[in-house]
Amino acid sequence: MPKDAPVNTGASDQVPAGSWSRVSEMQARLHRWAAADPGRRFDDLFNLVHDPATLIVAFDRVAGNHGANTPGADGLTVAWIEQRVGAGGFLDEMRTALKQGTFRPLPVRERKIPKPGGSGKVRKLGIPVIADRVVQAALKLVLEPIFEAGFLPVSYDGPQETFTGTPQGGILSPLLANIALSVLDEHLTGPWKPGGAMSTPGRRAVRRRKGQPTWRVVRYADDFVVLVDGCRSDVTAVHEEIATVLAPLGLRLSPAKTRIVHMSEGFDFLGFRIQCAASEGRASGTPAPSSPTGRSGR
Repeated sequence: MPKDAPVNTGASDQVPAGSWSRVSEMQARLHRWAAADPGRRFDDLFNLVHDPATLIVAFDRVAGNHGANTPGADGLTVAWIEQRVGAGGFLDEMRTALKQGTFRPLPVRERKIPKPGGSGKVRKLGIPVIADRVVQAALKLVLEPIFEAGFLPVSYDGPQETFTGTPQGGILSPLLANIALSVLDEHLTGPWKPGGAMSTPGRRAVRRRKGQPTWRVVRYADDFVVLVDGCRSDVTAVHEEIATVLAPLGLRLSPAKTRIVHMSEGFDFLGFRIQCAASEGRASGTPAPSSPTGRSGR
């Protein structure tokens, strides 16, 4: 049965010295508890989110980001806040609003930026206001060590209005993608676990002799590739299986960004070109694994 985990006894009203050290210790403690007991239930996490030390570290991280002086919908930048209000006063007001339940996020400012590769296409980037960025950073500081304890090694941290989720550019976006898509990781890596159909080289060899496919998934947030050693019908079956796993999560594969390609054709993933080339001992016409590459969406 899941156990309750009271993670702290209440946040101090005084800003402590050594905020980074305090937050680091808090994260180590949360990660240790989550790793030791995967069924553990964590209560009282909100006190950690609005703890003065957490907010200080969150503000420092936002201030250190490349877009710190890119304003959101309210026009405020980190530099303006530091010069006109002061980080301390800004965080005091934010902490009060969080504790009283009056804090409300603002709509993001939409900005279109060119897609990499020189295609001439653009993608939408949502720019939250500084206050929302700080809250997201604080949430990430608290939630990430808990969820990362259960993440698998295969995961690495649109023209209509968005009313749910987090936009591209949001600090929490990669973490939330990892949380949601960990279900896909578990499904696709299940056969590789001890006792599974692909758990040993011998078992994988038996599958290949029987004409059955093997596969591997690599994922970074909502971008992922599945490498399939099999024929095209096997790849199509894995593609349909992925769609079935994503559906209950309210997610679907993006038709525009999902492709099934032969490794000899190659594909682009995270800025790298991945392609199987002919080498000594292997004729250029020898079949290579096929790969569905995809991106989830709503």
